[in-house]
Amino acid sequence: MRKSFFRHLHPQRLSSRRASFFNTFCLGGAALFFFVVLTFTGILLMFVFPPLPDQAANSITDLDSVVPFGSLFRSLHYWSGQAMLLCVLLHMTRVCVTGSYQPPRQLNWLVGLGLLCLTVGLDFSGYVLRWDLQGRLAAVVGVNLVREIPLVGDAFANGLLGGDPAQPQGFLHWYVWHCIVLPQGVAILSLYHFWKIRKDGQIAPM
Repeated sequence: MRKSFFRHLHPQRLSSRRASFFNTFCLGGAALFFFVVLTFTGILLMFVFPPLPDQAANSITDLDSVVPFGSLFRSLHYWSGQAMLLCVLLHMTRVCVTGSYQPPRQLNWLVGLGLLCLTVGLDFSGYVLRWDLQGRLAAVVGVNLVREIPLVGDAFANGLLGGDPAQPQGFLHWYVWHCIVLPQGVAILSLYHFWKIRKDGQIAPM
């Protein structure tokens, strides 16, 4: 059962040209690796980072100076986030340049765009959660950008982002997005993305 599960995730047939490092640069796999690191370090950070706006900034200071290995795990979390975003951007660029979005892979291209948006959301919401001056200003910018969406902007800003970023519920909304909603979205779309690669099929045996 375990063997069939991994076969289901990984293509059974793969063109040697497509599998070469200089064709793929392993960018998709690298992005997935950094997401796993983000998940692991993020879970550890949740034990010491309370979802309370009046304690967020002090918690980061404690992470860097008091909590054992706190600075290490925070640095791993931060740089893995930047590396994941860079890998996804480069991966999407490579797909555009090589024309890999063409049929029958156009749906997977849209899934990749969705993953890019979720990755940007993860990076941005993580920046907000620092809740220092820059983080609070970023929250204001994010809420105001959402309000610009025609017809549903105000409803989304108030319902999904908590409205006024200065209020405690605003911080909690960003926390839920960063720690629960967006990571689950990335995990689900990534599983579908890899499954779709296998489903679309390749050319020659590996």
